Amino acid sequence: KTMTDIATEQSATNRDKYISLAHNLLGSIPTLKELNHRQRIKLFNKFEVKLYNPLQLVTTKSEVADRVIILVGGKVMIVGQNRRVEWKMYEAAGYTCVYEHRWQYTAVAQTVVECLELSVNEYEQYLTKSGHLARAREVSRWLMFPASCTPAELAECSHLVEHLQCPVSD
Repeated sequence: KTMTDIATEQSATNRDKYISLAHNLLGSIPTLKELNHRQRIKLFNKFEVKLYNPLQLVTTKSEVADRVIILVGGKVMIVGQNRRVEWKMYEAAGYTCVYEHRWQYTAVAQTVVECLELSVNEYEQYLTKSGHLARAREVSRWLMFPASCTPAELAECSHLVEHLQCPVSD
């Protein structure tokens, strides 16, 4: 086999690995829970792989949250005002970017890090085409502005995020 053949096979194997995780990965994102399997795979195929070197910033509080990020390899530390926690593998950040806001925390690569990333434009376009943008905005509002929520909305929101390990807020 040529190096090109090997590289093509490895790329296909990696992509197949990600596709097999797509349903669960995207299903764990609170704003995407209502997508069916086909919709999740279609959206997942829009994500791009991005690598970060050690000590490189993955997110920073001074920047606008402009993408959805799923950690798929390496170690990232989330640094907040009063805490420092490790970003859990396969958890997502930025899925509330349907409302313009800055990142809530700074995330720093501790090792070489591999993420799957989707720009806010691609994310909103897909949600609009699939008819899920209104729901994504509703869930994002619950997560970002809990004081504006009814008790029923808070209960539903709590159910949507109970599985998450990374901090939703500082």
